[in-house]
Amino acid sequence: MFFILSIISPNTFSIFIVFLAYFIPAKLGFFIALPPDNATAIWPASGIAAAAVIFFGYKTLPGVFLGSLVANLTNFTCSLELFINKAFNFIDISLCIASGATIESFTVVFIIKKLIGYPSSLSHWHDILILFIIAGMVGAIPSPTIGVTSLYFKGIIPFDNYLYNWWTWWIGNSMGIIVFTPILVAIFTPNEYI
Repeated sequence: MFFILSIISPNTFSIFIVFLAYFIPAKLGFFIALPPDNATAIWPASGIAAAAVIFFGYKTLPGVFLGSLVANLTNFTCSLELFINKAFNFIDISLCIASGATIESFTVVFIIKKLIGYPSSLSHWHDILILFIIAGMVGAIPSPTIGVTSLYFKGIIPFDNYLYNWWTWWIGNSMGIIVFTPILVAIFTPNEYI
């Protein structure tokens, strides 16, 4: 076991941690999701992934992509037999959704690092407003835009439901970022900044 861990680079290990940080909450989130676009009132994976990328850096964004890709592929296909037979039917949508999740994480982390800074105590009202309004609301735009558009073009959702699906997806991701990112940042930030 030690030999295996010694040959894995720190970057590969960090990407794996970020993969798990997205994949596990995403799979749990699908249990409370509403079809056809799997939107939820809160999507913890968005906030947890953003916090993980804040801690480990932009080089771990492939972990968000892979976590979202695998979570969505396994969500569209519920068993191994179905996965083998139907994975190619949903690979395009899953790739688009994974791209949206990755762009979202990048955007949120970029906003937080550039406008607030990290590490930060998040003790000023200005920092909280930036986190809530800009990072949480604006940063969450790429994922529902790319995801719902791909579901529409695939014929899974009709155009009449496009805005509703976009809105519910955006709300869930925004709430995930607003709730989980600051909690995790506060928990894992060195004590001298809090």
